[in-house]
Amino acid sequence: MKNDSDIQEIQKVTKGVPGHIASVRRLIVAGTQISDLLNNLPSHLPGLFELEWSQINTADPHLLAVLSLLVHDDDEHTPESVADITGCSPKDVLGIVDALEFLQINSTSKSIFFKHGSIREFIHTRLANTRPKVLEQLMKHYSAHPDSSRARAQLPALLSLQSEDKKLVE
Repeated sequence: MKNDSDIQEIQKVTKGVPGHIASVRRLIVAGTQISDLLNNLPSHLPGLFELEWSQINTADPHLLAVLSLLVHDDDEHTPESVADITGCSPKDVLGIVDALEFLQINSTSKSIFFKHGSIREFIHTRLANTRPKVLEQLMKHYSAHPDSSRARAQLPALLSLQSEDKKLVE
């Protein structure tokens, strides 16, 4: 192993399950670089994430809205900002975070984050089709608050992303 952070990331992702740890070990012994393994875990070991994904109620529009925002927007979000942008109630957002083992709230900043980047990337792939809606929600949110520093920073980038997405569809 390269360093303690690599070990910790593998521990988080595998949750200490012997079969998952054995799969990681086999990949490393077969010559997979640890950095490549950690950066591409969903493609190397999709079964690790399929099980978690199968536990998610994909028919719940609030849950999908929260996850979509968190995977498609790199900004930090508190439960209140997620609620404001998605139209969910703060109570619903907190319930979703509590129910999903891979999400956590930072005790200092109160922002929601994924416990490990690999599950975020996996969910990002699963929810790729929700990106246009998230961009639309963000545009609406920041347009309603145009004088905020975040709006001034984000609106130009969002317009550019939205334009790129439209070109890809055409």
